[in-house]
Amino acid sequence: MADKQPIQIPIEIDENNINESALKVLEILRPSWDKDKIKFKRFNEGIMNILTGCYLDGKFDEDVVLIRVYGKNTELTVDRQAENEVIRMLSKKGLCNDLYATLCNGTVYGFVHGETLDQDTVKDENIAKLIAKEMVKIHSIKPKGSYPKSVFLEKLYDWIKHVPDSFDDPEVQRRFEEHIKSTKALSKELDILRQELESMECPIVLCHNDLLLKNIIYNKQKDEVKFIDYEYAMPNFRAYDIGNHFCEYAGVDEIDYRHYPDKDYQLNWIRNYLTYWKEYNNEETDVTDKDLAHFFCGVWSLIQTKYSTIDFDYLTYSIMRFNEYFKRKDEFLSLQVSS
Repeated sequence: MADKQPIQIPIEIDENNINESALKVLEILRPSWDKDKIKFKRFNEGIMNILTGCYLDGKFDEDVVLIRVYGKNTELTVDRQAENEVIRMLSKKGLCNDLYATLCNGTVYGFVHGETLDQDTVKDENIAKLIAKEMVKIHSIKPKGSYPKSVFLEKLYDWIKHVPDSFDDPEVQRRFEEHIKSTKALSKELDILRQELESMECPIVLCHNDLLLKNIIYNKQKDEVKFIDYEYAMPNFRAYDIGNHFCEYAGVDEIDYRHYPDKDYQLNWIRNYLTYWKEYNNEETDVTDKDLAHFFCGVWSLIQTKYSTIDFDYLTYSIMRFNEYFKRKDEFLSLQVSS
């Protein structure tokens, strides 16, 4: 596929009047569209950004322009330039839709048709295999040079610097001190994880790093799976994407770790992944621990507790993820699978 440069549109989307701002963007990207026939659909799956689909009445299945408005202070955790470069690279390989334009406070890109997964559909045997195949495709992308280190791990250290030790809300502060302790404790825990991962010599590949169930789209008609939302895509330990995927079986809005896959399920899923990996790369490989996934989600959530304007209880989410992390820590660090 040809590399299509996104257009730079100097428009700032008004969060309180997104439709009116979107019309100005569409005048540039879809000049032939009849304004009177343009419809808008708000997607509520995002917990960091605001997503709005734009389409002509009766033609939702043909062409949808998706406008994403960045959440407040998300630049603390997201490198937007790097994200756009990843999207363009994946688009050339047919792994995601085109990036049409960049805005002052957002992006515009193609829409992926299908249904987002839930805690039941993610365990469908066919869909699970499709997820593993799609993950292998992304993990198999080779850079011009090599991935010398986990950029994601370095980001974690940087993100911890932005995690506050104090909150304006006294109840939030009390819960933070009771369950999270301090940012110093987070840094110490990350040091331990880093030592474990490096000692295992985990392969470093291009990872999605945020495979929430709502970031996985299944198209039943095409019988294919596509990933969306590449904000955190960067080089990382390959095992992280797999582990993070398992963590997300518990959900986000209502976390229920009874949905967390048991060891037998995980091993079967990993075996499928290794089979697809060998088909693409003709290599033998190991899959290691998954605890870094819980750790990342906890750090990320604490940052959002302080800065996000989207209505989501990040502190409760963070506490639940950290509790699960420590609960399963020894189990994760002892789990290694060879092909």
